[in-house]
Parts: sequence; structure tokens; C-alpha cells
Amino acid sequence: MKIFLSWFGVFITTLVFAQNSETSSHQVNIFSTLMQPFPQQGKVSIHQDKSIEQLMLRYVAYRNTFTQLSGYRIRIFSASGSSARTRAYAERDRFASLYPRYPIYLEYEAPNFKVYIGDFRNRHEAFRVFKQVSVDFKNAFIVPANINLPKID
Repeated sequence: MKIFLSWFGVFITTLVFAQNSETSSHQVNIFSTLMQPFPQQGKVSIHQDKSIEQLMLRYVAYRNTFTQLSGYRIRIFSASGSSARTRAYAERDRFASLYPRYPIYLEYEAPNFKVYIGDFRNRHEAFRVFKQVSVDFKNAFIVPANINLPKID
């Protein structure tokens, strides 16, 4: 019980001092967005140490250095031979006309030309699209791949 009361006292003291600390004059990103007043919705005040904002900005910069993550793609075409390149471009164009919302990747791994679609973070997402795509592309299958990530603003 004494330990609980001690931690509770530390917690309350921290809250009291946090309310009295000066706010950062340089609010950016999520902090400035949260502090904007909205009509009839109230106002949010953020009282924080400047180091929290700096850490958040460092994290965003660090996160933006990574452009890929392990995930899944769907391979819709793979072939080798003298006409493989032409057929790969044809399949890529056919897919783009049928499903324009998914990104398409054409890769060459000697001696094969391969066409992949999508950037899926998990197998479940890939499988949902696979069910639609496999109607038009009978040889399609899901493969693990390094996928591209959207940028953090």
C-alpha cells in the first residue's frame, strides 16, 4: 500500500509540474495540428518538454530513411525466352487496364521476366486481392517480398 501511495504521489506531482511548464513556441506536425481550435469542439493544450517534439521529429526523419519493409506481392507473370520481355510488358499493361489502383513492378532476374503487383503488409491483404486477380490471371500467386511504404508526412 505504501508503494502504491508513493507512486501515486509521484504521478500527481508530475502532472502538477507538467501543467505549469512552459509550452514550446515551435510546435510542428501533429502537435500543431492538435492545438488548432475547431469550432464547437473545444481546444487542446499540449504541455510537454521540448525534447519530446525533437524525438518525434528525429523518429519521422529516421522512419523516412526506410523505404521498404517485409511484406507480400502477387506475381502475375513469369517467363523466359526471346519473347518474354514483350509478353511481360503486355501482361503489365493488361493488368494496369483492369486494376489501375495497384502498383505494378516489372523485374528481370536472369533469365526470367517477372511482373508483381501490390504492396501488402500481410498475407491476408494479399489474399483478398489475389482472389480478385486470379480470375483474370490464372498463374498468379502470392510471394514474400520487400514492399514499398507510404511516406510519413
